[in-house]
Amino acid sequence: MTRILHIDNDDAIRFLYEEELTEEGYEVIGTSNCEGILDNIAKLNPNIIIFEPKVPKTDGLDILQKIRNMYYNIPVIISTACSDVRYDPRSMVADYYVIKSFDLRGLKLRIKMALDCRKVFQTELSPETFQELPSSF
Repeated sequence: MTRILHIDNDDAIRFLYEEELTEEGYEVIGTSNCEGILDNIAKLNPNIIIFEPKVPKTDGLDILQKIRNMYYNIPVIISTACSDVRYDPRSMVADYYVIKSFDLRGLKLRIKMALDCRKVFQTELSPETFQELPSSF
């Protein structure tokens, strides 16, 4: 089962995402803060992270940079209502960006896209692929 870690300080949004995404067959783990998030990612081993960078008491985009540096293979979707995040260069490390909404069609599409890309990436860059490369590489 695909495990999604959802980081957002808005209880209503976390509840909505958990309900909707659980109905889609995902396991959703929600949290409202970023304290110890890097250790929690290691313990939870999520397949995807949905992240609201406007988490209180932290600079969420700095946290995003740390997540990407340590867990570069986990797709990250920024889900926010703050337009200034989109134009911050630090947000470019996320795989996808969605505007936070009660209509989750866009988010669900990005999740599917992230999972599909991950499958392709893992298949195309398997150790067997490198063994098949000509020696001139």
